[in-house]
Amino acid sequence: MSPLLAVLAAAAALSPFRDARVAAFRELYGKLPALVAEKESGGDRAGRVVAEMVREDMRRMERLFASEREAAALDPLAPDVASRRLNLRDFGAKGDGRTDDTAAFDRAVAALKAFGGEPAILDIPAGEYLLATRGRRAQLFAQGLANCIVRGESPESTRLVFGDYDASGVELAACTNVTLANVNLAYAETPFSQGRVVAFDKSAGTADIEWREGTLAPDDPRFASRPNAMCCAIFDESGRRIVDQEVFFALSAERMEGEIYRVRFDTGRASYSRVNLKAGWTLAIPDRDNSIGMVRARDSFLCNFDDVWIRNSRAAAFALASASYTTLWKCRVVPKDRDLVLSSNADGVFVSRGAFVAHCEFRNMNDDGLNCLAFGRPVKRVEGRDTVVTDGAGGRCAAGDPMVVVSSKTGEYLYFGRVKGEKRCRGGVATSFDAPLPDDIVSLADIGLSEWTEKDKRDVVHGRRKVDRLADLLYRPYSRGVGLVVSGCTFASMRGTGAVVQCANAIVENCTFENVKKSVEVAARLDWQEGPPPYNTTVRGCATHL
Repeated sequence: MSPLLAVLAAAAALSPFRDARVAAFRELYGKLPALVAEKESGGDRAGRVVAEMVREDMRRMERLFASEREAAALDPLAPDVASRRLNLRDFGAKGDGRTDDTAAFDRAVAALKAFGGEPAILDIPAGEYLLATRGRRAQLFAQGLANCIVRGESPESTRLVFGDYDASGVELAACTNVTLANVNLAYAETPFSQGRVVAFDKSAGTADIEWREGTLAPDDPRFASRPNAMCCAIFDESGRRIVDQEVFFALSAERMEGEIYRVRFDTGRASYSRVNLKAGWTLAIPDRDNSIGMVRARDSFLCNFDDVWIRNSRAAAFALASASYTTLWKCRVVPKDRDLVLSSNADGVFVSRGAFVAHCEFRNMNDDGLNCLAFGRPVKRVEGRDTVVTDGAGGRCAAGDPMVVVSSKTGEYLYFGRVKGEKRCRGGVATSFDAPLPDDIVSLADIGLSEWTEKDKRDVVHGRRKVDRLADLLYRPYSRGVGLVVSGCTFASMRGTGAVVQCANAIVENCTFENVKKSVEVAARLDWQEGPPPYNTTVRGCATHL
């Protein structure tokens, strides 16, 4: 047994995700030396670039394994670790579903932080804890914690209810080796409107629906204030998701009589031609806000979510794209009750590279089940032989950071280099590199464009605008980690793809996909500036049920 696995074995019975996570990344690591040889033997530029990236993959995985040893040795549940023990009730929490317990959680989190990284456990007894203090980024916010566990008794008995509709539920900021376990999370207010279709007038672009009390009313003023039309969710009389129709709420509705509302759709989208709503079907209109996921993690490392259930969310239920090497183990994203149709207005889980997602259930999302990616930046222009100008605020890169350029036309890797410096310049950010750039990079300037806005991108993706070519994309492929493992998960009833893999070094195994548009997508969505293109990816043992 390797020294790493020996350390992990001591904590395996209590933190089972640790040894499973390391074993999966060991498998990925084992394939990399042969991949270097294969890519270099081809003699083409794309192969040489990938070979350089694979060498970097190996270095970063080796650093990960060293970090895993350190984290396992400080696991608060390990039998040879003398962990501090706290109880939330000792900080004044009531857990009665009526009292605002935000301050009690704040005091408990402060106590954990005061331990300075000594292993600690905060127990949350059974109960319903209301967190309703407004004006916060997240209602349960933890910053700078290390080597601790915050755990309820079970998701069935320990419920956290969030009263501020415009804040995330939980956020971990700059935390290391922190676990949230055995809790059930939901907003007090349902973040979508739901109703039964009474009539549909396709030519007029309207549907009359009988509103389901307890959800947002279709004429709620918050809908009208949103910048973009909302993609609705459609279910037939049996409760089965209709995945081949897509209709967008045009943010306008009026009350007719009783609980009947007339809602208006955006008829200008190409997908509207396929819509045929039937009486008796259920229509759900999400109030989606991509900055408000239920659980967020920012600049955190090796943090874990163990048996955490999310019952509703305004955006991605687990919005973890700004954290490194995150684990989800036995988590669930499922509707709050049998009569409500959505669990998340967007994705089930949005992760960065390095994530380990195992034995989870993602059901009734209004987008993809899982998405792992980095965002690329279109090249505005190339200056000299070593500098690329892109949009952005700057401050994203440090000297020595690896970056790549990907062709938006072919998806090939064109360049691998390390950052020398970054500075603001005319029209964006100039990033200089340690090696000359190739001459065939396509920039916005080359195709006669000065800018490429978010609206431009959405117009192209949704078919409202056609372009002959897009600019090539600059990526930071290692900004949050390397690799992805998705194992033994269920993805069901969503309008998007079950698992979207837009990163290198991935395993998707033994997963079940039920009533989804597409089970697994291994590709870079370059028109969305997502990616970069995958390599060293394995999909095995999965089953799809229509």
